[in-house]
Amino acid sequence: RIRPLQKNMAEISGPHGADVRCVEAGTVGEISETSGGHYIIKVAHGKDFYTVYTHVTNVCVKVGQKVKENQKIGAAGLFVDYDGTQRSFIQFMVYNHRTGEMEEVMKFFSPK
Repeated sequence: RIRPLQKNMAEISGPHGADVRCVEAGTVGEISETSGGHYIIKVAHGKDFYTVYTHVTNVCVKVGQKVKENQKIGAAGLFVDYDGTQRSFIQFMVYNHRTGEMEEVMKFFSPK
């Protein structure tokens, strides 16, 4: 299930451990671990934009690695809300390389 959180961010929910796949071909630019034990993966797509995937576990790519469209880059992590509810999801964002501004994300989920 894809739920827009804002114009520039989407929450993608699914079963814990579900594949997280790259939306377009690119190069893994950064992988960082969060305090909750999940990862943030940034993938550069040429000079125009880069994508960010948060709450990822079981990362299966490395910084500098070229990735193909729809290639698995990790798995959806489990998140515990403040009220104790467990949910499995990732957050997805798109940034403009030149300006650093967030871009419209839902265009990546429309038929091409």
